[in-house]
Amino acid sequence: MAKWLNKRVVLCFVALVLICMNRACAQQEDVYDYEWYIQPAQREEGKAYLSFWCDNAPVKVTHAPDHQDMPYFWDIYYQYEESNGVAFKVERVTEVFFNEKNEVRDVYVSTGAGCSRFCRSITIQAGEMGGTNIIRPVSSDTGFGVAVSGTDANGNELTFGFYVPLSQEIQKNYTLSDVTKTTAKEEGKAYMALVPTENPAPLLKNAEPFDGGNGWFYGFEMSNQSDVAFFPDELIEVGFYNGHMSWKTTYSAAQLTEWGAPAVYEQNVAWTMTGGMPEQDVSGIGYLLNGTDANGNELEFTTYIELERK
Repeated sequence: MAKWLNKRVVLCFVALVLICMNRACAQQEDVYDYEWYIQPAQREEGKAYLSFWCDNAPVKVTHAPDHQDMPYFWDIYYQYEESNGVAFKVERVTEVFFNEKNEVRDVYVSTGAGCSRFCRSITIQAGEMGGTNIIRPVSSDTGFGVAVSGTDANGNELTFGFYVPLSQEIQKNYTLSDVTKTTAKEEGKAYMALVPTENPAPLLKNAEPFDGGNGWFYGFEMSNQSDVAFFPDELIEVGFYNGHMSWKTTYSAAQLTEWGAPAVYEQNVAWTMTGGMPEQDVSGIGYLLNGTDANGNELEFTTYIELERK
């Protein structure tokens, strides 16, 4: 994963489906208990440090009726950043699922080149951000944990952990009509125009950013085309395949501001949101921008970007 354009984590790996992995792995030294996962590692001077977060925690169930083999699942999208200024080489990624008693249920381990699913170049550079997602069929699981082990540029052997709670609640299933609806411009209300940079976004073939494979870069500009200030609350990103929602990620206003977006959109103030991913089963990306204007009106604005396919 690379940190590209507007400091956003823009590369989403093809999801790994974890169904029922080797329980015998539970004896490995890097399979920790629940208490270990919920305690962040200690930050030390001169050592790499991975910070983790999941914007959608606790992760709700996605219902995709067109996926006959897996109509109900969790899409666990978590992100990380090296935040202590020291590069870190990933050597082992251990992912576990916990049952209702907070006991380790299933384990999946990646080592060596297999860690490229977690970070594209194996080494996470100083200050680099990244992210990945796991697809898990719904069960009685209550949480997901990941332990990332490796060696930093100063020779320190380190392990970082992160825990994501899982919910049994079914999240809203967005449709194409939700992201293609238009919001009328009204007197006394802010009006945000969300205009795609390219639509459809072209499929890039044999592209270096995708390790010589195919993929897309896409984005849109959001600008206030009224004289009423707009205060964003969140930006919802929804991936679609063949007209149905495949995944959803919510970005808070604070996170957008960290990437360089304005906290307040005055008249004609604009910012461009960008993204990218290797070729996979996605046919379009929808966005819903929610917020409140200076007159107290709660507003939502949308856009949809088609992805060119072969």
